[in-house]
Amino acid sequence: MPKGTVCILNHNRGMYAVELSDGSYSVFELLDTNEINLEDVISGPLDEEGSCTLSNLTENEAFEAMIQNAGLNLALAKKRTMLI
Repeated sequence: MPKGTVCILNHNRGMYAVELSDGSYSVFELLDTNEINLEDVISGPLDEEGSCTLSNLTENEAFEAMIQNAGLNLALAKKRTMLI
C-alpha cells in the first residue's frame, strides 16, 4: 500500500493533501471523526480515486475517506485542498 505524509490541511472543508514517496500528491476528504494533523503518515490506496479506508500510522487509527484527486503536483494539491 502507498504511504504518504500529510502536508496540507483544510479543517474547514475536511480536506487533506498527502505527499507520496514518489513525489506525487493525493487529496482526500475525511468522512470520519478522526483528527488528522500535519506530518501524520497515512497508508492506503492513496493512488486511486474513490472512497476507501485509510490508516493513520502515526495515530494507529483507521478512518473512512474519499480520495478526490491522485497523481497531482504540489500546486494542484494546494489548489484542490483549499478550494472553497
